[in-house]
Amino acid sequence: MSDYAWYLEHDLTEYSGKWVAIKDKHVIAADADFRQVVKDVTKRFKLVDVFVARIPQKDVAYVY
Repeated sequence: MSDYAWYLEHDLTEYSGKWVAIKDKHVIAADADFRQVVKDVTKRFKLVDVFVARIPQKDVAYVY
């Protein structure tokens, strides 16, 4: 299962309103600021191949 598939199947509401970085089916960084997530991942984990997504805020509907 890919990290993207894992992301789709798991409840990540605890990260509501934040960006999350996922690697090997684990959240390895989370922050409201995308740049901070990238900084944390590259500094702490030395990783460049991660899945990053924004978790929608609770009680907010996004319409496209």
